[in-house]
Amino acid sequence: MSDASQLMRPGETRRQRNAADKCRAILSGARANFMAHGFGGASMDAIAEAASVSKMTLYRYFDSKEVLFAGRIE
Repeated sequence: MSDASQLMRPGETRRQRNAADKCRAILSGARANFMAHGFGGASMDAIAEAASVSKMTLYRYFDSKEVLFAGRIE
């Protein structure tokens, strides 16, 4: 594996790595949407699409747009 993001940390399971990758993708998609459209204009549908995850997956990680926004600014 040449890509550092593909390497597993010691003790990390494949499931943990996949969850961390999805969370990073969601936060990245959220950032792009919030920056482009503001809080009011960003939608969970657009964020899920930008992150290449289902809306159900998005809500599994973040209960609401407010929680997701707070995760982006922490």
